[in-house]
Amino acid sequence: MYRLLTYWNTGNLGDALQTIALSRLLPPALGIPRCRLSEQLHADKLFVVNGWHRSPREIPSADANCLFAGIHCADAHLPWLRQSGFPVGARDPFTHERCQRAGIPSVILGCATLTLPRHDDPRNGVLSVDLPGGPGTPFTHGLKPGAPFAAQWQLGLHALARYARAAEVHTSRLHVALPCLALGTPVALHPAKFQRERYSLFEHLGLEDGKLQQRDVSPWREGFIAFLREHLGELEVGDPKLPTEPPDWPPKNLEPRANPAIVPP
Repeated sequence: MYRLLTYWNTGNLGDALQTIALSRLLPPALGIPRCRLSEQLHADKLFVVNGWHRSPREIPSADANCLFAGIHCADAHLPWLRQSGFPVGARDPFTHERCQRAGIPSVILGCATLTLPRHDDPRNGVLSVDLPGGPGTPFTHGLKPGAPFAAQWQLGLHALARYARAAEVHTSRLHVALPCLALGTPVALHPAKFQRERYSLFEHLGLEDGKLQQRDVSPWREGFIAFLREHLGELEVGDPKLPTEPPDWPPKNLEPRANPAIVPP
């Protein structure tokens, strides 16, 4: 059975960082883009799904087989989560509580970016990521529309290298703050628009908005990896690897789904 990750191809570099982190835990990194989840898939492929899902159009067809690891989603996705043969690995307390209210087995797993390795070499420089008027050198997670995912991947690796070496990072982006915590980089999160549901993991970690801080997230790293091993079997943590489509993808005789509403995997 294939283990496939669903990877991201959006205008936000933070989505690429989540894929980079997850690819380290699932070598070889086979995958399909999130925008193709609603196609007809086969049950002999196990999909590891992470990240923030907002649209019912992302829900795959009835015979898809999904393990949710570090997911944040809307109410419309709950029936999709319910059909999984695994407990839901919720990214944050908000998603976990949402699953509990719906009677869906769930654990708070955190984000895949919390599994990135700690960087203990000397640091220098201050970065402000999508924080107008912030201290130090400005940087952005915004991407040009339509940028190929391979290009997003390289930009993501470059961003992580900069965050690992920085003495301080100030940002409005959740998926700058979380990787920095994993890398051991002091970070201050200044949410541009506070949304409790999206930032509930940051609160759960005992962190305060706007304050330069660090946390030992190694228990989260170990817990995420243990969750995958429990449900996928033994796996080796490797280097990030750009996801490639499996050799027999796409499946033959695909038929578009007429109704992207709830369907069981």
